[in-house]
Amino acid sequence: MQICFGPYYTFYSIYLDEHGYSTSSLGIYWSIGVVLEILVFAGSGWILRRWHAAWVLLVSVLAAAVPNPIVLETHGGWGRIFDRTWFKAGGGLVMEKIEPKADALAFQRPTWRVYQCDSLKALQAGAARDMRFDIVDLDPYGSPMDYLDALATTDRQWPDRWHLVVNDGMRQFVKRGHAWKADCLRRVVQRWGNDLYPVYLEVARSLVEEFAERIGYRVAGWHGYYCSPDVTHYWAAMERVKARPESN
Repeated sequence: MQICFGPYYTFYSIYLDEHGYSTSSLGIYWSIGVVLEILVFAGSGWILRRWHAAWVLLVSVLAAAVPNPIVLETHGGWGRIFDRTWFKAGGGLVMEKIEPKADALAFQRPTWRVYQCDSLKALQAGAARDMRFDIVDLDPYGSPMDYLDALATTDRQWPDRWHLVVNDGMRQFVKRGHAWKADCLRRVVQRWGNDLYPVYLEVARSLVEEFAERIGYRVAGWHGYYCSPDVTHYWAAMERVKARPESN
């Protein structure tokens, strides 16, 4: 990331100057950038208490790597993570059940769609089937598997390559020995047994791979880790499986 930003910091002002921007305008633009950085740093303590630092870094790198992405964020909250990541997105859809939070999200993201709703029920009903999401951000405070099922069973448009990022809280349920009670894990329990806590990251990857196959994709990239005893973070790069040409 630093290598990418080096030429920008070094040459972008020169580039703008050669294209007619005044030096005073350039000074104002840099001042605005510095002030925004200060505000982000001031709020970073709250962000890092809510999200693991590695998760913020992963999502930030993803947001920078995908140009003008269209983002689906299923749980917007107060929009704190937006300030560090999705503010660079070209647009998207954010969902939030609580009205004051939804109002704050609408004010924060004037170019986004903001739905005050139960995000799972909305996706199951086919909400936003007209949108092509480059990044899907799931943060359901529990299992994300019902969300993946909703995305797989509704007719949706997907780009050839897109990214899934998940804040998965299902491991705390598994920790208590309740894996067999979860519909999404019953087939896994038959293969792995009920003690899924030590291997939950592998379980999550297998379920994501099954989801990808259902919609005609494969997992082309993967990174995951346990950010606390009960929470798992992972990223998957989804790549469309090209149909093999028929032999004559």
